[in-house]
Amino acid sequence: MEKDRQALNYTFFLLKYRDYTEKELTAKLKQKKYNSDIIDKILKKLKEFGLVNDKKFTLNWISKRLASGRGLHLIKRELYEKGVKEETIQECVEEMKQNPEDEMLSARKIFDKKIERVKGEFKGKRLPLDKIYRSVGGYLARRGYPVSTINKIFKEWNSGYSSLIDSDF
Repeated sequence: MEKDRQALNYTFFLLKYRDYTEKELTAKLKQKKYNSDIIDKILKKLKEFGLVNDKKFTLNWISKRLASGRGLHLIKRELYEKGVKEETIQECVEEMKQNPEDEMLSARKIFDKKIERVKGEFKGKRLPLDKIYRSVGGYLARRGYPVSTINKIFKEWNSGYSSLIDSDF
């Protein structure tokens, strides 16, 4: 009984600082050497009170990460790593269904910031297209934007700035 109370208090301590998925809490409790019966009991109680809800966690995570300029591919991978079930991820992505133009705008904002930095590095010299694509394209890809979106942005940018680009590589 004392172990139950300790485990519950530890769980409340964790939840005080941030939300956790069911899998994350299970891992934290196992790390503290609590047995499976206690963990199951605690998770059941927490679910009843709505303190552990993978769907709510997923919706919040998607919302925060989209707002911070992350792409859906990266967000889905992060959620999967946190132990959220594939069905829950898909359901929440559909619920939050980001307009493809919104993703394009978000990627374009990041692209514009990054391209200004790259231009600064070359200070008036012609920009080598392969280096730009590797640098800026790689940056967007690591942030979870699909290659199709990155290519569209580069095509638009390339047509507007062809005088600055050194495409002879």
